[in-house]
Formats: sequence, structure tokens, C-alpha cells
Amino acid sequence: MQRPTWGELYFALAVGVIAVITHDKWIYMAALLQMSLADGLAAVVGSRWGGKHKYSVLNHPKSLIGTLTFFIISIGLLLIFNSLFPSPLGIGWLIFASLLATLIENFGVGGLDNLLVPLLVAVVLVNH
Repeated sequence: MQRPTWGELYFALAVGVIAVITHDKWIYMAALLQMSLADGLAAVVGSRWGGKHKYSVLNHPKSLIGTLTFFIISIGLLLIFNSLFPSPLGIGWLIFASLLATLIENFGVGGLDNLLVPLLVAVVLVNH
């Protein structure tokens, strides 16, 4: 059964808001790919291999492997961003942003993560 979500609308809102807060194509890319790649792959991996290690956040099923996938992909995306951006972030900021994005992805139920995760990443990158 498909759970009700506003995720598609929230993601569209994130696309627009990030375009307003930055005109840097690398920040825009890094922020939006958090949901496009990290969240998408986390869902696929969690659904496929997360059966034994599931948990629930606000009555929404999650898997440890899906959450770990999100975190690893998030760090990977930010490492790529770091190698392309003229003033790179320190490793501490990369880990902090990825951990925070992962926490928000876990607690952003009803699709709210589709808005909050990209915004968080964009704000961290713009203000570093």
C-alpha cells in the first residue's frame, strides 16, 4: 500500500527555493542530488535488503541498510562537490552535513524530507 505523501510537491518547492538562495550550479546540484540519488538509492536498497534490520520512526518503516546507504551516498556526493568547488569544505563539515541530512531524512515523514534535506545541504554549502 502506498503511504500518503506530499514529497513531490515539497521537492518542487525545494528546487525553487534553492534556485533563489544560490546561483551556484555546484551547490544546486549537490543539494538536489541528496534526494535524487541518496534518498532514491536508500529506498531501493532498504526495500531489497533491509528486511532483518528494520525500525520505525513516527510509525514510518525504515531500515538500517537504507539509512546507511543514504549516509554513504550523501558523503560521496559532498566529496564530489568538494573536489569541484573552489573553496572546499573540511571533512568535519562534510560528515556533519551528511549526518544531519540523514537524521532529517529519517524524521521528515510525509515527504517533508524532500524539502528539508536539500534546503539543509544548500544552506550549509552556501554558508560554509
